[in-house]
Amino acid sequence: TTGSLSGLTASTAYDVQVLASNASGDGVLCTAVSMSTLPAIPAGLVFTSATTTSINFSWTAVTGAISYKIYKDGVYISTVTTTTGSLSGLLAFTAYNVQVLATNTSGDGGLSNAVSMTTAPAAPTGLAFTSATASDINFSWTAVAGATGYKIYKNGIYVSTVTAPTTTGSLSGLTVSTAYNVQVLATNASGDGTLCTSVSMSTLPAVPTGLAFTSATATSINFSWTAVAGATAYRIYNGGSDTGITTTANNGSLSGLTASTAYGIQVLAVNGSGSGTLCPAVSMSTLPTVPTGLTFTSATPSSISFSWAAVAGATAYKIYKDGVYTSTVTTTTGSLSLLTISTVYGVQILASNASGDGALCSSVSMSTLLGAPTGLTLTSTTTSSINFSWTAVSGAIGYKIFKNGDSPITTTAATGSFSGLTASTNYTIRVLAYNASGDGLSSSVVMSTASTPVMLPAPTGLTLTSNTTSSINFSWTAVAGATGYKIFKNGDSPITTTAVSGSFSGLTASTSYTIRVLAYNAAGDGMSTSLAMSTASIPAPVIGFHVTAGTYPATVGTSVNGTIVNTRTTPIYVYAAVQSLTGSGSGSGGGSVNGTGLSVNGTFTTSGQYFVSSNYATIAAGATVTFSGGYGGAVGRLLFAYSLTPGGALNYWFVSN
Repeated sequence: TTGSLSGLTASTAYDVQVLASNASGDGVLCTAVSMSTLPAIPAGLVFTSATTTSINFSWTAVTGAISYKIYKDGVYISTVTTTTGSLSGLLAFTAYNVQVLATNTSGDGGLSNAVSMTTAPAAPTGLAFTSATASDINFSWTAVAGATGYKIYKNGIYVSTVTAPTTTGSLSGLTVSTAYNVQVLATNASGDGTLCTSVSMSTLPAVPTGLAFTSATATSINFSWTAVAGATAYRIYNGGSDTGITTTANNGSLSGLTASTAYGIQVLAVNGSGSGTLCPAVSMSTLPTVPTGLTFTSATPSSISFSWAAVAGATAYKIYKDGVYTSTVTTTTGSLSLLTISTVYGVQILASNASGDGALCSSVSMSTLLGAPTGLTLTSTTTSSINFSWTAVSGAIGYKIFKNGDSPITTTAATGSFSGLTASTNYTIRVLAYNASGDGLSSSVVMSTASTPVMLPAPTGLTLTSNTTSSINFSWTAVAGATGYKIFKNGDSPITTTAVSGSFSGLTASTSYTIRVLAYNAAGDGMSTSLAMSTASIPAPVIGFHVTAGTYPATVGTSVNGTIVNTRTTPIYVYAAVQSLTGSGSGSGGGSVNGTGLSVNGTFTTSGQYFVSSNYATIAAGATVTFSGGYGGAVGRLLFAYSLTPGGALNYWFVSN
């Protein structure tokens, strides 16, 4: 009950029928059943691509196949309905035998011949920077098994390929001090492997530019340069040798140097890739040392000259006066001009070169010559000597005195004298001041010794010019040659005057006094003249106010007693008053007149202010009465006054008469 058909065409459908037969013959055919042959073995299996973990391949379509089964190393892997397939999860750079069979409804066809296919190489490891220039980067990596070459990528873009076994590469034509992302993949007959992890690498920094001197001292130099893009630090070289100084700023300095010496300075920039190229050397110099030996050499009344020791390496010297710059010279001598006579100046020098100014030396005080002494005056003379003086000259340490051009005498005082001279003779006296800078200017005056003394004549014209009850005033005609006059009163000790008038006070009224006057000079007292002169008489008072005891006007703490004589033919009315003497304050006073008590007080606001008693005492015509009084304030005095009518205008007694 089985059968078969052979010699058929692969993957072809056939209608198969069966009938039963016996001796009687053939029965009826059964219903036809369509049956197919299996598909043919796939042909054209080829590798198409690979990665480090997968392989891709394809084959020629098989007629009648409805799917295909993929085998790896003889083991079924998967089924696809297309003519392409892949294997994944593979090992890098590993060969695999790939087979495919076609299948239809009748079953699986035969396996194709095995084709060996290899995965791509693994991603390179150990990618590392090795060196760089300003425009190139060099690097290396670990060899990848099975790689026949390596592809290099910059910032994700393919650049070049190198052939195994080389495991080094480079990038060129780059920008200075710039970071680039570098990647490498391994390749072989199966294709390109996976790019390795990106590694950032930088070109070296550019050569620094703009290196320039900024400042210096005698032992150091300061400089700067233009910042270099991408630089992380800078190294400083001196004379081609690395100083070991690294800085992150774009300026630097060298210290511990020799004064006034040139140094070749260079700088290079540094980043993570290394050190760039040194810039061209720039010559820079330290400043000169401080000048020494500054010394005064000469002076005039308006200038000072000086010198100093030369400073090695100096190209010029600057001169300072009292801390202020005045001039520059290229020699070791200098001067200051247009100065003030007899004045001390602080002089300083500094040395200069191409790098700038060195430090100022210590100030040295120097003085212009002294001015001529002023006020040269004859102070006294005799027939054989002269004495003189002058105004002291500031800054002088002494004076030289000359007489008629003779050799000088010296003194530290502002006075001088000469003796052993001839009477009535002129001498030219010249005086100059000197100090450490030398002799100053001089002044001269002609001075004469005294003549032989001659007694002066008596003054003429002695005359009383005016008098009072207690004083006399008088005058006389001037006497030629007199230096003054002596005045005597009744033979008392004299008073002296240089005027041609005199007076005496505190005298007694109606009294005659003998006044004697004489002229004097260096020769002594001359002859005198005298004249009797009288004080004025006291006129008889109309109303007598006579103090018999005490002080009048009465002031604080004093009292007064006396009499009042009314010589009129009518009564008078007497009041007590207080007067301010010094301004504000209070005052009080009073007394008794002919038995009538009078009192007064008040508060003063101005000097000279009066307060008068509100009552008065009446003195009859021709009467003589007594009075007394006292003052109790601190700023005034007590006075008495009278009026001709009660409450009328007051006449004050200011003095006793």
